Amino acid sequence: MKYLIVIIFTILSLDFVYAQSDESIINSIIDDLFSPKEYISFKNHKDTILINSTINRTYFDYDSISFKNETGFIVPTNIISELCKNIEPKDFVSYWNQDKLNRTDTIYLSNDTTIGLKPFIKCLSADEMDLLFEKAPKMHRIYFIDKIIFDDKRENAVFNFGYTSWPGYFSSEKILIKKVFWKWVIITRFNFLMS
Repeated sequence: MKYLIVIIFTILSLDFVYAQSDESIINSIIDDLFSPKEYISFKNHKDTILINSTINRTYFDYDSISFKNETGFIVPTNIISELCKNIEPKDFVSYWNQDKLNRTDTIYLSNDTTIGLKPFIKCLSADEMDLLFEKAPKMHRIYFIDKIIFDDKRENAVFNFGYTSWPGYFSSEKILIKKVFWKWVIITRFNFLMS
């Protein structure tokens, strides 16, 4: 009996250890979010990844049949209904934490020896984005990542990802991710929109 209790607490503690914040999940898949050309530029610190600091609501109104028609993937009905059920009820959610989005090897420290190995992320408020568009005539890609919607077991998730190059223009897609052996991976991209 004593060993059974130890095993149960070990399993529960492992589950707690692997519970992740939205920032850590985005951090774990950030290499795969961008095209290889964009990512190489970020990796070499020729550019900084600019992200809208506001986290907006992710809309998801699929059933398993419409999801299969859109993506070609068969996802169990219960997972699709859990994703739909777990949508934030309000439009505005919160703000991204820039310090948590940046990996520890991208924070500028005096003794840092690994700067340049991973992307550096800068979160911009709405006012900072407007100022950037006013002051700089060239196009800037400011990315947005909306609220991550999870299934009940937190093993499948969906979120909106996209960018704006100037006011009034945006490109977006939904991304389905799945936890495979405690690591989040991108399964598919779908629902592409552009204005």
